[in-house]
Amino acid sequence: MDIVDVSPGDEASIRAFSEVEHVAHRHDREYAVLAPFTHLRRALQEPSPYHRRLLLLAIVDGVP
Repeated sequence: MDIVDVSPGDEASIRAFSEVEHVAHRHDREYAVLAPFTHLRRALQEPSPYHRRLLLLAIVDGVP
């Protein structure tokens, strides 16, 4: 297993993170309200001067 930092310029990694996040949150909460992929991508590519986002993604045998 590898843990990788999700780069703001790597759209595939951002999408993989978003998909895993949605599956994880919906596992126990049927009506979980989560930000769509486009909001996550924008938040990473247009960072806030007030906080920093650090997204990590686990890769197991090439699969997030």
